[in-house]
Amino acid sequence: MSARVFALWPLLLVLSCASNPPPPAKEPPQISWSGIWIRLDGLAVPKEKKVSLQDSCMRSAEHWTIEQKDNSVLLDYHAGELTAEARMTLVSRKIEKAKGERRKSFVRLDGESGVHEAGPNSEETLNRRSKRFPVMYELEWDPKTEHLSGTRNGTPVRFVRAEVLPADKRNCPPAP
Repeated sequence: MSARVFALWPLLLVLSCASNPPPPAKEPPQISWSGIWIRLDGLAVPKEKKVSLQDSCMRSAEHWTIEQKDNSVLLDYHAGELTAEARMTLVSRKIEKAKGERRKSFVRLDGESGVHEAGPNSEETLNRRSKRFPVMYELEWDPKTEHLSGTRNGTPVRFVRAEVLPADKRNCPPAP
């Protein structure tokens, strides 16, 4: 009888292992893309996971914002704008907006890019010379660098998280 138990030993071992399936693999945590970003064109990969931008006395820092709600993603460009003390009568600024649906760590964003011209009154918009063009991003979250990398209209691009630091007003020249 002991010979039979010995002969069945490998089978018992296999059966005991098969009855305890391994725990399910944990999915990586969902990272929110919401926040302030800077865009870098090309293939360069900076070491920093987050950079600091400094507003100046005369101009706010150029940056991008990404708003994510569930899987919906909205990308919006914020041109470095002149401060209230340095307003011009005709303002021409670059605009770019795109939106899309995130699927796991990937998103395709479709939108438009162009130039918006406005007069001194915010309601006075000069569309006669404003031009807009389609823009398309394909971005993927890189867990190693914590950047978004991919393409903008087929050209390599990378987004790096940023924080905007206010200007030190103590060192600003007085407004004219």
